[in-house]
Amino acid sequence: MKRFINFLESKYRVDASHFVYGGTWNTFSQIIVLFSSLIVSIVLTRELSENDFGTYRYLISLGLILSAFSLTGLGHSILQATARKNVQFFRKTFVYHVLYSTPLILISLIGSSYYLYAGNYVLSIGCLLIALLHPWLNIFNNILPFLRGGKRYKESTLVETVNSFIVGASLITTIFFTQNILVLFLVFLVSNIITKCCAYFFFVYRDSKTELTLSTEDKRYLKYAKHLSLQNVMGALANRADSILIFQQLGAAELALYTVANMLPEQLKGTVKNLSGLLLQKYSSSNEQHIIQRGIPKRTTQIFLVLSAFTLLYILLSAVLYPLVYPKYPDAVLLTQIFALSFPAMAAVVPMSSLKARLDEKKLYKLQIFSSITTLSFLAVGILLFGVIGAVAGRVMSRYANLFFSYRFSRQTS
Repeated sequence: MKRFINFLESKYRVDASHFVYGGTWNTFSQIIVLFSSLIVSIVLTRELSENDFGTYRYLISLGLILSAFSLTGLGHSILQATARKNVQFFRKTFVYHVLYSTPLILISLIGSSYYLYAGNYVLSIGCLLIALLHPWLNIFNNILPFLRGGKRYKESTLVETVNSFIVGASLITTIFFTQNILVLFLVFLVSNIITKCCAYFFFVYRDSKTELTLSTEDKRYLKYAKHLSLQNVMGALANRADSILIFQQLGAAELALYTVANMLPEQLKGTVKNLSGLLLQKYSSSNEQHIIQRGIPKRTTQIFLVLSAFTLLYILLSAVLYPLVYPKYPDAVLLTQIFALSFPAMAAVVPMSSLKARLDEKKLYKLQIFSSITTLSFLAVGILLFGVIGAVAGRVMSRYANLFFSYRFSRQTS
């Protein structure tokens, strides 16, 4: 392994030890999460009708969209602050995360009232559960960027593994007693909160005995988190617009088909997200941003080529795998293969991580605006004209547009 790391460092001039060590733990974690999610999705798709499964996934998407109206950018700030040895930042900003969850709660309650008035009691109660529980889920989710920022990859892998096991086991156990969508949604939220809350008290709270007054550096990171949270509102709307539009325009059964087709691609995308965390940690702790800038084209191209090869492999394997694990959804095979065409575009993590590490708020705002408008346009046109396959094609094209915008903005000097 040492020789392999030395070879990578001399051949490609990268800090291979950082990426091999962190990547190994993150990959192991992703395999566990992928396996757990696959088992849960198989059970849910077989035990629930298409309409019920589609409604359940709609509630999860709705929770993610409404969560955008809180301090969602704090996770990146926690990772960057921890990477610079500011390990107390997470606990210091806990109360701010609670305060900035107020918009999420209010909008969720408005949504609950709207669905109650419309006579849809399932979605009304679902929005009420989001208002009560999602703020705490958002807060304790930040335990993962905290651990990764401190290069505690073994601990972050432990948290993700335990969390995926408990959530998966809870859902599978529950569905054999009841197929009530609201009960399943409640179990999903509560099991996530409990495991990550325990991790927070074990890794953060019990070791933190410092004064909670914000320093000048803390205020800078908090300000950046606020700006990033505003950007995330647009991003969340764009990223989850497909689920909302399909549910509203085509129905719950079509959303179930779309979700199944995107199930494995979405989980595999998590591996690239782990790479994003490694890059952000590395870039944030570096004082040589000009060297990072020069390496962006080369690193982006390398990852693009690797992901292109992986795309071909996925397309071949999915033709065999999907009919076996999702027999109720034969149409999902072609859709998931089209989804896979977007994998190379996830090379955008390189220029995006560079922008975030530089805390370049102006360019990040522009990037989010351009990407969100493009994504919403592709999705709206695709769904209205071509249905589910239009949504898949729109998602693929939007990711390549995001790659283009990310790379362009990261290369600008001012």
